[in-house]
Amino acid sequence: MSSQDTPLGVLILAILQGLQALVLFLPGLLLLIIPIIGWIIGIPMVVVGLFLLFIAWGLFTMQAWAWMWAFIMNIVGFLVALVNWNWIGVVLSLIIVLYLNQGDIKRRFR
Repeated sequence: MSSQDTPLGVLILAILQGLQALVLFLPGLLLLIIPIIGWIIGIPMVVVGLFLLFIAWGLFTMQAWAWMWAFIMNIVGFLVALVNWNWIGVVLSLIIVLYLNQGDIKRRFR
């Protein structure tokens, strides 16, 4: 599928997913400067950030695997945000999961 077939809502989700990736990736890179503890925290942040960037690209290009991984990562994000009392994260993850599960959107990723 081409990016011209990407619904506006999915395009917005791809942009949000990319921003979320950068929010993890860039601080993770900075943490790598700090020996040991920075590496323990920074390396997973960089890896997850890169994975989220890959998912954002997949959403933008309407890849079937991107739907599944965006769903999984936003369920995980929802739970992490809930535990951390991050209500903005809870609401955003919930909106993304609900939007991805709309019949028309789900069919377009198949």
